[in-house]
Amino acid sequence: MARAYSTNEVKTKFGEVMRRVRAGERVIVTSRGKEVAEIRPIEKRESLEERVQSLEERGVVVPAGAKRRPWKAIAHRPGALERFLADPRTLRASPRVEPSRRRGVLGSAT
Repeated sequence: MARAYSTNEVKTKFGEVMRRVRAGERVIVTSRGKEVAEIRPIEKRESLEERVQSLEERGVVVPAGAKRRPWKAIAHRPGALERFLADPRTLRASPRVEPSRRRGVLGSAT
């Protein structure tokens, strides 16, 4: 159960309040009879190693060096990559569009 202290009591009994919090209790701070704050112990957090292990167990991350499933091609067109790389149009930079001709959030094409 949480013990309530007024703001004035918290100032004068700060040591007592901190002992209660260290012991695992929550302390409610009141001002003019209304609850305004809560002082409570910090919850224990997982270490980085524990968090990574949890993610590995759930399959969210895969450790480096682990066997991975082979990549599956999404398109089966033999020679598509070679044709793409051989086409000189794909290797040059796209033409620069002047700012006045861009379509954007703030304006429209003129």
